[in-house]
Amino acid sequence: MSGKSKNAVQLYHYLIDEFKKIGDFELHPAKTRIALNNRMRFASINRLGQDFLDGHLVFPEKFTNTSCFHKIDEVTKKAYVHHFKLFTKSDITNELHEYMRKAYNIGAKTS
Repeated sequence: MSGKSKNAVQLYHYLIDEFKKIGDFELHPAKTRIALNNRMRFASINRLGQDFLDGHLVFPEKFTNTSCFHKIDEVTKKAYVHHFKLFTKSDITNELHEYMRKAYNIGAKTS
């Protein structure tokens, strides 16, 4: 994480620790992101900015009745990428944590 701000690195570690409280997963670094996988990818960290972390969760449906996500991309009719941005640890609200748990559980299913 060379060259990244202390705040961004702390947000990264905090997010990973919060996911570890939900369950086991593997990190899969790629050129453009770090994917979080159990049986399938359920989340990604897309960017560590100067004072923020951009990430997303993957769901088979859109969740529009929430302020957790600033953008939703339809990848396929059964895959929607829900983008979130963290500036502080408190941005992982109880509501976002529930969506994190939901994404993890969807990624853990075998069928």
